[in-house]
Amino acid sequence: MASSSVNFKPVLDHNPPLGATFMAIPTTIPTLQSVCDKAASLPCSPVLIPRLSKTLADLNSSADDIVGIIRMDTGLASGLLRLANSAYYGGGQVDTLEDAVMRLGAREIFKMANSMLAVRWFTQPIEGYGWEVGDYCRFSLMLAIASEQLAIKSRLVEPEQAYTAGLMQDIGKLAVAYSCLPWFPDIRAHQTATGIPWAAAETAILGFNHADTGTRLLSAWHFPDALIQTVTFSHHPASAPEAVQPLLAVLHAGRVLATSIGSGVCEDGFLVAIDEAFLARYNLKDFGFDEILIATVEKMEKLLGSSAMHGKITMSGMH
Repeated sequence: MASSSVNFKPVLDHNPPLGATFMAIPTTIPTLQSVCDKAASLPCSPVLIPRLSKTLADLNSSADDIVGIIRMDTGLASGLLRLANSAYYGGGQVDTLEDAVMRLGAREIFKMANSMLAVRWFTQPIEGYGWEVGDYCRFSLMLAIASEQLAIKSRLVEPEQAYTAGLMQDIGKLAVAYSCLPWFPDIRAHQTATGIPWAAAETAILGFNHADTGTRLLSAWHFPDALIQTVTFSHHPASAPEAVQPLLAVLHAGRVLATSIGSGVCEDGFLVAIDEAFLARYNLKDFGFDEILIATVEKMEKLLGSSAMHGKITMSGMH
């Protein structure tokens, strides 16, 4: 692939010196399928997102159809009611999901549901990638918001689609960290020795990387093909089918922007290959990032409050 690749220094100094001796690996490296199987057993997987997305996009769907899905998740239902009764949507008390759906509208419901369902999965207490408390969730939200803002300004794709795809971009990392933590020292050492991007180091040691894992998870959860492909081709966007490339361009630029902000960026964050030629093809290489950066930070702070840059993230910050 003709690409301008830029390898950055890691944000956190977790790389051991060359020649370091590691503890013996206690078990054999798990297969890609076993990693996904273990991840599927984690609570609160965002499996309702594609169902809700399909229902909201269907012009023939009714409020009852939407409510039927929301009722399947108690936290989502209560969050929807709280949002509908917030001061921002003032205008009388809402005490039924049906009324809440009518007041909020499809776009607000979809964005809130995406955030709530994904964030609960993203805040599982699992080590890996040099994460501090809340980092995985924080960066995913920052990437989602940055991508949404880029979509609004560039008009390349629908903002809602960019937001959802941004949330799902790194979903495979949680699964890899959950099942492959003993092999992270080897991944770090190999990346340091070779200077290759982090995802390539994962492939060299594990035989697969977090994008492979995310692709299989989203496929198992029946996400739309376009969103699955944005994960599959996240590290080589120019190789993706042409139809999904505009969305990938927004996500690729969104990652650059989110990484530059720094919220939740972990040890692999700067060890990426940036395809500048691909961004230039969609006029995103030298896009007006300053305005988008400010809007992204403001929205992130509105969403998470004091935990926007560090600290534990709780669901109370999502309303």
